[in-house]
Amino acid sequence: MLRFFSLLVALLYLVCGAFPLLGQKVRGLDPAKSITEYRHGVWTVDNGLPQNSAQALCQTRDGYLWIATQEGLVRFDGLNFKLFYKDNTPAVSDKYINALIETSTDALWGGGYNGCLFSMQHGVFTKHTIEATAEVRALAELHGRVWIGTNAGLYVWERGATTLSRCGKVFR
Repeated sequence: MLRFFSLLVALLYLVCGAFPLLGQKVRGLDPAKSITEYRHGVWTVDNGLPQNSAQALCQTRDGYLWIATQEGLVRFDGLNFKLFYKDNTPAVSDKYINALIETSTDALWGGGYNGCLFSMQHGVFTKHTIEATAEVRALAELHGRVWIGTNAGLYVWERGATTLSRCGKVFR
């Protein structure tokens, strides 16, 4: 059953990710340029990143690059890194973040280990409650609903809701 839910979440993610590309010209590297003409940068702990592994990336419409790491959620503005984790942002209840998305309402959603699921909109973080042992592995949005794939099952949050649902069971 878990394999079915994992496949369903992966399929939803692929389908949701493909819709913005329909009818648009897909851009890639300019074939007229040499690869050496492109700038390449690497950021590490030496530049302020809390650790060198990125679990997920999301660039929000306001231009920030958000990085899910094993030490917390990181916001990068092109120059500086800012770390959000349970000590300075209680809604980010675990330091190991696995998944990130930005929804159509400009909310950033993230999740990780130990039931860590949060959203951030207009600079305000909100904690969402799921099973304490759940590990968030995937996030997707479809028709105003945020789908949350975990090792404990599939959850859904509907726009404007104050609760998450899982297989008919409601968690507050």
